[in-house]
Amino acid sequence: MGLRLGIPIDWLEDYSNAAMACSACNSFNNHFDALDVTEPPQTMDEFYDLRDAVFRARLPGVQKAQEAERGFFDRLPKNSPAE
Repeated sequence: MGLRLGIPIDWLEDYSNAAMACSACNSFNNHFDALDVTEPPQTMDEFYDLRDAVFRARLPGVQKAQEAERGFFDRLPKNSPAE
């Protein structure tokens, strides 16, 4: 979404835009485009507002992906501790 909107790459790659993310967050709908945005932000504050709006819109889907991931690992056989 960022590149298609013409957001400068240095804004997208800035450390202030970086976040640690679990695999569910990293992989869920990576090409998210549910917001009706046609104009790129003109300032870093507008960019952060857009980034935060995207996060809020993605959050329910990310939470479902996390639940599915947790369920997968919960179904794996448990190893008993070494005696």
